[in-house]
Amino acid sequence: MLALVFLVILVVVGALFGYIYVTKDNTISSLIKEKASLEAYSGTANDTMATDSAKIAADNSQISKLQGNATALQSEVSQDSSTIQSLENQVSQDQSSSTSLENQVSQDQSTITSLNNQVSTLQSQVSSLQAASLDGMFTSTTSTCGLIIDCSYTIKGAYANYGTSASNSASVTFTFYSGSGLTGQTLCSTTVVLGQVSGRSVNLLPTTVCSSSSTTSAASFTWSFSY
Repeated sequence: MLALVFLVILVVVGALFGYIYVTKDNTISSLIKEKASLEAYSGTANDTMATDSAKIAADNSQISKLQGNATALQSEVSQDSSTIQSLENQVSQDQSSSTSLENQVSQDQSTITSLNNQVSTLQSQVSSLQAASLDGMFTSTTSTCGLIIDCSYTIKGAYANYGTSASNSASVTFTFYSGSGLTGQTLCSTTVVLGQVSGRSVNLLPTTVCSSSSTTSAASFTWSFSY
């Protein structure tokens, strides 16, 4: 009986040791496989990390290059901004100078206009002085006049050309009136041909008689030049 119990114990212990061995062997095998898998993943991860590191290094190099370019561009922009500011200042100065010149031109134009007006006035005065201008001073006396005798009047005097230009085909007409102040009846009228009258000259009128067809004595007379 005791031997049977001992045999059963041996069988149980053997079975237990067998189970423990098998379980341990399976665990070891599983751990070996897991290690191999981890080693394979670690290799892949290392390769990936190496690739990523190279890419990161390339990106850092590109970033550094871009930063250098950005710095250069910023420096160029700063120089351009300074140049633009200088040009704007120059433009402002030029505009100020232009405004000043425009004001000066406007003043000069006003002065020129004033001078042109003065020149025009002087030219008009010169033309007036150069043009022939005849006038004279005359007196008349009654030659004959009576109750049955028609009146006649003798005219004497001088005439002048105040202009510098000669007057061609000049003439003077005398008219006598019955009333004072060139009013009343026209008693007689006579025209004297003077011909050419030199500029700036004074001449005596030839003795001239105006014959009336009336016995009424003249109270006033006048003259007018044509040239």
